[in-house]
Amino acid sequence: MSGQDKIVLDRSVYTALGDSLAASDFTAIEFNDGASDAKLVYEQSTGQLFYNPTTDLGDESTIARLDTLPDLTINDFELL
Repeated sequence: MSGQDKIVLDRSVYTALGDSLAASDFTAIEFNDGASDAKLVYEQSTGQLFYNPTTDLGDESTIARLDTLPDLTINDFELL
């Protein structure tokens, strides 16, 4: 998936992302084991993509599960 398709996010829904995506808005981790400064957190071992608008532990919600466990970067996202 990485580099081929885009995950499109609606800025009116994901308001904490602002008007554009920055590299610091995304992180890929092996296991979701704590708070992150990123608002988009991808757990590589499960394929779960979390949105965490406050970056506080416990505020995250799952927005997608990618069964093929692709390698993702911030470049795989588009904000509309």
